[in-house]
Amino acid sequence: RATLLREDAELAERDAFPGQMKIGREHFPLTYRFEPGEADDGVTLRCPLHLLNQLKPARLSWLVPGLQRDKIAALIGSLPKSLRRALVPVKEFAQAAHEALEASERRADESLESALARELARMSGLEIGADNFQLEKLPPHLWIRVQLFDDAGSELAASRRIEDLTERFAQRARQEFMALQADQWQRDGLQLPDLPELPEKIKTRGGHQAWPALVDQGQRVGVRVFDRPEDARVAHRDGTATLMRQALNDKWKYLRKHSGLSQPAQIAWARIEDVGELTERLRNMALYGFLDSSWSIRNRATFDRDLEGVRRDLISRYQTLSSILDGCLIRWHELGLHIESLADAVPKAYQDLRSQLDDLMYAGFIDDISADRLEDYPRYLEAIEQRLEIIEYDPRRDHDRMRDVEPFWHQYLSHLEQGYSYTAALDEFRWLLEEYRVQVFAQKLGTRHKVSPERLRRAWDEVEKSRKN
Repeated sequence: RATLLREDAELAERDAFPGQMKIGREHFPLTYRFEPGEADDGVTLRCPLHLLNQLKPARLSWLVPGLQRDKIAALIGSLPKSLRRALVPVKEFAQAAHEALEASERRADESLESALARELARMSGLEIGADNFQLEKLPPHLWIRVQLFDDAGSELAASRRIEDLTERFAQRARQEFMALQADQWQRDGLQLPDLPELPEKIKTRGGHQAWPALVDQGQRVGVRVFDRPEDARVAHRDGTATLMRQALNDKWKYLRKHSGLSQPAQIAWARIEDVGELTERLRNMALYGFLDSSWSIRNRATFDRDLEGVRRDLISRYQTLSSILDGCLIRWHELGLHIESLADAVPKAYQDLRSQLDDLMYAGFIDDISADRLEDYPRYLEAIEQRLEIIEYDPRRDHDRMRDVEPFWHQYLSHLEQGYSYTAALDEFRWLLEEYRVQVFAQKLGTRHKVSPERLRRAWDEVEKSRKN
């Protein structure tokens, strides 16, 4: 802990403990305090609200040069004993790893944890990954504290987890960033003839990188400037879809009249969701399947280029999806009746199957899955059907199999019930678990990819990390 006050540091103090940190084009002020137990102990980075989304967690993980060696030692010390015992004495391994990392070229998007894991694996021959570090064991001062402030210089919040700040303030930060560029780039109420020439990236008056994109405004689109390319791409895809629907008005009207859903399927689903809303969602699913490269649409010429392919193939793609959905809706109805008949005979299996089916198909589920995932639904429903057949003649066998799935399923449901965000990590776990159900209850159907309890546990670790962040 004496690093902050060390007089004989190998690095000159201004290099070991610089007054600012450069991230992208920005220079963020740093302050230091050595007061163990205090909220601002260690390094604090001051960040104006409109630059919050410029902060990169990977860069922050490297701290400042004067604290890197201490953090490396702490990370090694946090490893499970089975790995840590091969890396003693810790101080010497930390020194060697620090020197190796200093000598190597650092990747801009790589965290200290990932780089260190790779280096330790090279040094020891062990399989070590960034997820082996038990980060909760690190003392607070080995994480940069980010202090967020508004235009008046007043503190809005401070945290050593940048994810906490982005979850609370990212949208506000984005709006403030956009507002600063509004007079130059903000446009509203555009239709296809008004589509402007949009560069993929610009430099703002303040010298920041920014990404212009179309944004959906109902029946029209607007233009906004984003501070993160991933947000710009999502918005631009939605804006492009709006213009595509305008340009494909004749196709859209045709598909409204020809939903592709049979009367039995529509009757089965009508008590869950308005069928018109369901088919509108399905049309959008078909359309979005053509928009993976929508970011390349930057003017009318590139729009027309992509429009040609969508116009040619949209109806056939929709018909393929509607055929899949039609079968799923009918089978969903049949399975639901079968499951309800088991409520008294096998209550645990009933509860598990009921919750599984309800989590697969509900009002609006089409918006929450991709077309590729919908194509897996017939297999998932067939697996449920095969499980029901086994329950009829061998409920004990089903009970034994259910014990393999139950702990993971309860983890998932509990996570949802506690109101945590539905993250990409949770989505990955959820669909791995559905594949695991197929493997356990209907193995002959095959799975999309290999899945095992160990893989599920690793996936859940990622969920836990996303929750802590």
